[in-house]
Amino acid sequence: MASRIDLHSNNGFSHWSADVGSVTSYSTALAQMELYEGDADSQNEFTEKLLFWARQIRDEVVPRMVEEGYGLTESEEPEAIEVLKQLAKYEISADMLRTSRIHLALREMNAADAWKNDESRYQSDILLLKWETRFGSLRKLTINIWADGGRMANVAKLRESASESVPKGLFKASWSVLRSAENANTLALKTGDLDFAVGSWWIKPAAACRDGIIDSLDGITADGKLAYAIVLDDTDELESGLDGRLVYRPAPSQLCRTRLMKSLTSRFPVRVLRSYKLFSPLKPLVGLRYDGLYGIKSIGTKLQVRVENPLMVYTFTMKRLEGQESLRTAMRHPTAEERDDWRIYQRYKHRHLVLPSEVDLSKPGQFILPGSAQSSSFNSRRASAFTTIGPLPDDAGDYFAVQKRKQDTQDNLDEDVISPGDVSRPRSMD
Repeated sequence: MASRIDLHSNNGFSHWSADVGSVTSYSTALAQMELYEGDADSQNEFTEKLLFWARQIRDEVVPRMVEEGYGLTESEEPEAIEVLKQLAKYEISADMLRTSRIHLALREMNAADAWKNDESRYQSDILLLKWETRFGSLRKLTINIWADGGRMANVAKLRESASESVPKGLFKASWSVLRSAENANTLALKTGDLDFAVGSWWIKPAAACRDGIIDSLDGITADGKLAYAIVLDDTDELESGLDGRLVYRPAPSQLCRTRLMKSLTSRFPVRVLRSYKLFSPLKPLVGLRYDGLYGIKSIGTKLQVRVENPLMVYTFTMKRLEGQESLRTAMRHPTAEERDDWRIYQRYKHRHLVLPSEVDLSKPGQFILPGSAQSSSFNSRRASAFTTIGPLPDDAGDYFAVQKRKQDTQDNLDEDVISPGDVSRPRSMD
């Protein structure tokens, strides 16, 4: 067999370096891949290349069409046409489509009118028709996110039945979580980023608990010494900006908020994650996203007397640490693939509920994660009454407007084009 071809792409369509000959384009490499048909390793390699190309289309080309009004460049278009021709010749299996999601990429290109000429659009339509004739509805080619290695593997929400309810002491919305051997202990009760990249993303907080970046659904991960991570939700974020400034107000019911006070004196940073339910332009479209390490700079207190029982409200002024990937990088997540998996979860989550009796707590790493105990009465007020956006760069208004246009355009595609589920993502970033 010929030497393995490795992909190092500058723009997603050309300039490959390889150990075989002088492969300088997708079309040349794909033509060579025809020689390896039937070999499992070569099919896996080919699938990886299709996955890379699909990501370039969905996360670069189509958004560029939405934001700037053009899709493929003059140099990319001929390469893309040749790739389509090679795809028509190559025997693509359902598993290759399911893994690479190249069919979703082509449908998004068609829907966004990102091709530069009718020939490309025609070739794309022919491919999609060929695959749909062979495999049936392409919307059914979805991955199992609950399988080993999937985003929701070893995570299941508890359900109640007529004969069995959630045990006393556990709040509703509790989860069964099975951690891997390396995460079986209290990984989250450590300082630092724990090797999680900025922009790491999860469908549900329970999955983030499984991976060990947080250890609680209550919003603050802490022990008797320090706070290590916070999840911003609802109206927790009073001020924010791309410059890294953050004013955080935890709900009074979050007893662990006092641990954040110790983080001021210890000067250990905390991990900050944002939920899609947060009232903030920095929130992810869906799911939960890790936005980096923040240090606590100051603490404010105020007695809240306009409620039935007076409460002490704490606010923490925080600053994002230098030397990390930017917030703009983080805000590239969720990617198109991640949004796909979110919709898969929304469509099939009712099939993956478990009874408390079905959870084997004798298994190493298996535990029940209680749902949030914090009261929603304090945070149920309108966000506009509390939330303001702090100092932003001069171009922030244009940036957020582009993100909103990008989201609205994608929403128009979701229902009929790329959605493997029945639930589209939230439509407001305001």
